[in-house]
Amino acid sequence: DRVVMRFIPDMNASMAEMLAGEGDLLRIPPDQRERLQQSPNIELYTAPRVRPAWITWNVDRAPVDDVRIRQAILMAIYREQLSRGLFGEEGEAAYSPIPERLREHSPGVEPIPFDIEGARQLLEEAGWRDTDGDGVREQNGQPLRVEVDYFPTEQWRQDVLVAIQNMVRQIGVDLAPRAFERTAWLDRLRNRNFQGSLWGWGWGPGIVGPNAEMVFHSRGIPPRGTNFSGYSNPRVDALIDAAQAESDTTAARTIWRELEQILIDDVPYAPLYLDPELFGVHARIQGVRFRGIEWWEDVPYWYIPEEVRLPR
Repeated sequence: DRVVMRFIPDMNASMAEMLAGEGDLLRIPPDQRERLQQSPNIELYTAPRVRPAWITWNVDRAPVDDVRIRQAILMAIYREQLSRGLFGEEGEAAYSPIPERLREHSPGVEPIPFDIEGARQLLEEAGWRDTDGDGVREQNGQPLRVEVDYFPTEQWRQDVLVAIQNMVRQIGVDLAPRAFERTAWLDRLRNRNFQGSLWGWGWGPGIVGPNAEMVFHSRGIPPRGTNFSGYSNPRVDALIDAAQAESDTTAARTIWRELEQILIDDVPYAPLYLDPELFGVHARIQGVRFRGIEWWEDVPYWYIPEEVRLPR
């Protein structure tokens, strides 16, 4: 047996191939769900939602080097509305960088709330005021402008940032989406040549500790890892190290709770929503299940009855 992967960069072309029976598996955007549901030959599945989309802030770049700016921007984003507007009933807001479906998540943590007035107050405290009445705050003659990189292979990425752009304008922040070809976007991310970048992370159950080290620990700052934010907090470093070394479940939960709350409060990564994780699979494939965040994790359990196999 073998698995043949075909890379088709255009989603419309991918959908056409799937509906024509030329493909057996496709990860689909939520707006295509009804289209696939109309096909008698395709079954829809959902995988665990442990992949938060977030804006990565370069904590070494003004003005987002100030935690109050990062907090204020997130407070102005109505994440529930954002996720439902993008994905309909499938939409689910993310309030922590550690998804609630992971055992390392602590139900008692306090997320940054949607609070327009609170966001405005933070910006005032940080010295940003709209003195010329144009709707954008400024400081020392510089407008409060924040650029966020993204790659426009799918329309929803631009839609996300345009929606956020309108939301944060209410507090006097000029958020400017910047589109880059994927390779250029990734180079800017790896080289930390950005202010903000629309990104995300797929948490794998059982490897949360090593994942946290890669993304949040100072050891993970490029070129050594994927802490593209450049976030460095000695307490967070110590907690990540302790969590990975702790064998007692109760003690580990205490460590993870403190760690998660610090990450929420410091906002090096601003969580927005959870990927809906929708997959279309040809109905002739049996034994299908999605327990992990990657489609291939359970492929050994899948099979195609001999009578419906195709000569490929």
